[in-house]
Amino acid sequence: MKRNPILFIISLAFVVLFSLRGETANTIGWVNTPGNAYAVDVSGSYAYVADDFAGLQVINVSEPQNPTIVGTLDTPGHTHGVAMSGSYAYLADSSGGFLIVDVSTPNKSKPRRFSHGSRQRRRSVRLREHRLSGSQRSGLADC
Repeated sequence: MKRNPILFIISLAFVVLFSLRGETANTIGWVNTPGNAYAVDVSGSYAYVADDFAGLQVINVSEPQNPTIVGTLDTPGHTHGVAMSGSYAYLADSSGGFLIVDVSTPNKSKPRRFSHGSRQRRRSVRLREHRLSGSQRSGLADC
């Protein structure tokens, strides 16, 4: 059975999941995060949320009607951006700069910080063709 695409919307402390059918979007689930959700990226059955002062939240969305937080990683500052590639989450953090987090077993253990990229403050993160970039207060800066 083919499932309708799912749209993830972040709004302050909530991640809301919508089922899309044509021009109609119906709410199918939501989860309250401990911080302020700034960004989300989805990989497989998990949504990875940049959750401001609460760091990274890993949410199991395999049952979209009942998304649940299964992992959390506190970061040095405020996490405002997240981008996924394989088993790694790339975070933009206000104090830690770019952080690389191993999320290879998101539902079995706490995500762990793997490495630092640039330690300059970051507000967003983007991966394009294996190149990491992100914004500070103005413009883009590469790691």
